[in-house]
Amino acid sequence: ARELAKLRAYAGQYILFHDQHVPVEPHWWVAPRTLAFDLDYASLWRASRHGDFQGVRCRLMSAEWSLLVLCLHGTKEKWHKLKWIIDIAMFGPAHPQLDWAALQQLASQQGCLRMLDMALLLAHRLLGMALPEPFRLRVTGDAPLSQRVDDAMAQLRGEREPEPGPYHLCRAYWQARERRRDRWRYALRTVFTPRVSHYRLLPLPRVLSPLYIPIKLVWDHLLGPLRRQWRARRARRLAC
Repeated sequence: ARELAKLRAYAGQYILFHDQHVPVEPHWWVAPRTLAFDLDYASLWRASRHGDFQGVRCRLMSAEWSLLVLCLHGTKEKWHKLKWIIDIAMFGPAHPQLDWAALQQLASQQGCLRMLDMALLLAHRLLGMALPEPFRLRVTGDAPLSQRVDDAMAQLRGEREPEPGPYHLCRAYWQARERRRDRWRYALRTVFTPRVSHYRLLPLPRVLSPLYIPIKLVWDHLLGPLRRQWRARRARRLAC
């Protein structure tokens, strides 16, 4: 029960499987807490509207919030699947009411403008999406952003090794943020947030739960790397 509670505290999502139905992935955040995508969820709900989804009446995000969340999801996954880029390229034509200027302001307020810029430039470079006017001059003249798009396209072509996921320090996540405080929140949460794998290393009573932070640091940065090196050497000896 404690492991499940901790998972809910940092993961932000869970996948429910059924043998005869499609899996469902409910989210209570758009990304793991370690990535520090600290959105204004109250604003997201205020901008939502009632609509129909598969015959069920429910609340739907506004077009601006929907596209921003697609950009956040692609950033979390480092755009390693083409379908997420296609979603970006096709979103504008599918939502002619989208207010691009309002979207730019929203992304800036949420600290996600760099993620939005990269998504649009990636869709432009890879799929020929026309860049909206509020973004065109800025994103096409941004050399570091262009390099990040090159890296993502190289990964899609299999020419670049994928970087680690959202629970490890990664240059791509650091560069995706324009605000210094968001970068440092990401780094500190990633380094100091224990996960279920760490709780399973050593069962401790609840009063000693703070000790999982040094346990995580020792395991991730000392014992874990030594263990991987030992396994690699053993595999090489067996291969010989």
